[in-house]
Amino acid sequence: MDEAIEASNEFDSSIKFLAYAYANKKKGTFDEEKAFRNIKRLSILMSAEPMFVIEKCGPFFLKYAEVIQKKEFEGIEKLDFLEEKQAYAASEDGSKHTSDAMEGKIRFLKKLFKEASDVERTEIVDHLVILLSSYCKYALAIKKLNKK
Repeated sequence: MDEAIEASNEFDSSIKFLAYAYANKKKGTFDEEKAFRNIKRLSILMSAEPMFVIEKCGPFFLKYAEVIQKKEFEGIEKLDFLEEKQAYAASEDGSKHTSDAMEGKIRFLKKLFKEASDVERTEIVDHLVILLSSYCKYALAIKKLNKK
């Protein structure tokens, strides 16, 4: 179980890094307060349910593993996330929020990535690699536990 917890902590640290990077890009805009409020919510969620974020988000990183491992900036910018949008729209949460809201967030993140400096992009992609690696470690640790 220690391996799974370590992987989850590593995953959560990179998620927080990316959330702060996102929030810092929102500084000076009307969305700044909302972005930092979301970080607080994320921290509360991670404290209350340490495995929740990795369990819900990890499979997406695995799905895009090839693009992430190759660190293909253009590949990341071109992703359409169509399957994720459809799954979201069909989920309970999707009934509370519009798919347009999800589309808006995806557009903003792509814009953020596109406008980032080379150093910032490298840092973002490095954290995406960490997220992928952490999820793989987590999945293997859980698989080992289930075999016992």
